[in-house]
Amino acid sequence: RYSLCVALTVNRYLAAWVVEGSYDTDEFYDFIAQDLPHMNPYPQEHSVLVLDNCRIHHNRDLVDLVEE
Repeated sequence: RYSLCVALTVNRYLAAWVVEGSYDTDEFYDFIAQDLPHMNPYPQEHSVLVLDNCRIHHNRDLVDLVEE
């Protein structure tokens, strides 16, 4: 079994990462850390990061990384 995490725009994908099994908090953090350089401050293009209430999204280090 594999899990896929993708960063998308309305026109294309920016990044994709596949892991064997399920994502954990550290793997998701690594994906976002890798993808963040492709993003811009709001309201520029590629500036919105959408996360739901998934447990792996509840990570103080992730919040700190995004808010830098």
